[in-house]
Amino acid sequence: IKCGVTGGPETGRFALSIIPTLSHRARLPYGAAFFREIIMAHPNEQAWAQGYKTGQNGKPDTLCPFKKGVQFQAWMQGWQEGAKAHAQKQG
Repeated sequence: IKCGVTGGPETGRFALSIIPTLSHRARLPYGAAFFREIIMAHPNEQAWAQGYKTGQNGKPDTLCPFKKGVQFQAWMQGWQEGAKAHAQKQG
């Protein structure tokens, strides 16, 4: 892993960068793309994915961690898709 700091007291800003080296990426159990998707995913996409997993596992929609808003809607849409997949899998 390569680390670097840019900026300083004269600029009043600091930025820390952590860059995995190629050899480090090769040792990640799920690959770098997996971690990039987790880090870079939009909160609505994360909410949808969580809802999908919940529905796919056959759990009720009352487990939604959001009470209102866009993330609530995304979670519910994901749950509905996951519930459909669960129903198809069950036959």
